[in-house]
Amino acid sequence: MLTISPLTAADVGEIYELEKSCFCSEAWSRADFEYLASGSDGVFAAFAARFDGVLCGYICTCCVAGEMEISSVAVSPEYRRRGVARALISAADEHFHPEKTFLEVRASNAPAQALYKSLGFKPYAVRADYYDDPPEDAVLMMR
Repeated sequence: MLTISPLTAADVGEIYELEKSCFCSEAWSRADFEYLASGSDGVFAAFAARFDGVLCGYICTCCVAGEMEISSVAVSPEYRRRGVARALISAADEHFHPEKTFLEVRASNAPAQALYKSLGFKPYAVRADYYDDPPEDAVLMMR
């Protein structure tokens, strides 16, 4: 059974390991996740996804003036295509009720782009050479 809950300090170690495995050279720091888990301001929100108690994904977001940015979303490879990312995005939407939502995605990540399009996101720009290791453009999307 899939459950989504706000990120807590107890989740940080597992989230950080998932972050490093999914994003390698571009991984956020452990301190970044500790800050998000502190819940100290109303601008940032992060959620953990667990499938039968096993951490399988997370999302980090911020929202200002009705505009939410999905800063990071990751799902363990073995749990992809099971609705985890969709459920995480839904949790962020329910938390903030944004008027607009923005994200960026690697140009080569066709599965993620297809998911985002199915959720109503549309590409609106390309940010050249945004990613490192390997260098790649980012497709900017908005809903």
